This record gives sequence, C-alpha cells and structure tokens, in this order.
Amino acid sequence: MARELADSPRLRVIATGNNTIGFTGTHLNLPRDRYLRLLRACDVGVFVPRMHEGWSRCAAEAVLAGMPCLIEPVAGLGDLAALSGQPAPDIPRLAQQVRERATTPPEEARAAAAALAQFDSAYFAGAWNTLLNKIT
Repeated sequence: MARELADSPRLRVIATGNNTIGFTGTHLNLPRDRYLRLLRACDVGVFVPRMHEGWSRCAAEAVLAGMPCLIEPVAGLGDLAALSGQPAPDIPRLAQQVRERATTPPEEARAAAAALAQFDSAYFAGAWNTLLNKIT
C-alpha cells in the first residue's frame, strides 16, 4: 500500500508504530502525545491491515481526531468503517482516492467522529464476551 503512494507527487507518506512492514520511507515511532499531534496534523489516514485483526485503536483515534480515512473493512475494522462512514481503499486508484479524501468537508469528518463517539459499548462488550465464551 505504501508503495502505491510513495511515488505520487504531492503526497507524503508517514508510517507510525513498529515498522513490521519493512517500510523504507518516513517512519516514526513516537511517544503517545507526539503521535496524537501527528494525527491531527495529517490530512488522510489509510488503514489496510494484513491480518484479520480486531478493532484498530490507530484507526479509531484517527477518526476521533477528525481525520478523513480509508479503512479496509476487514474483521473489526469493518465495524469501524461502517460506523464512521469511512470508505474502503481502492488500491489501483489509491493516490487519487487519498487526494479526494483530503478534500473531505470538516463537517463530514466531525460527523464521523461523533458517530464513533456514540459507539454502543454494550454491543462491543457482548461481542467480546461471545468471543471469550467460544475460545474458553
């Protein structure tokens, strides 16, 4: 995914966290306060997991920070994408899609953050308990 964006003019790709993907561009592993400042300074977040993971804290934080995102609806990210109304990335046209998301009106980003802030914690707790009961 980063390769599709790395050669695009006017786009700067920054990866965060542990560099488990071998990204050779700008990669920052920041303390939490600086990471949150970086989130607020970015124009678009792109979340394309390689694993079928659960809820993505990074993606949720980006949405709550008011950042327009592209979220691959895989596993727990499907709930996050649906709840916040964030579209899925289309890899062949990813650079164009990032440019389009960068022009998202602020009120749309605020609406996504508000929707996420209203997340039904009872639903999440029930889903978590169901999973725990299945694996124990």
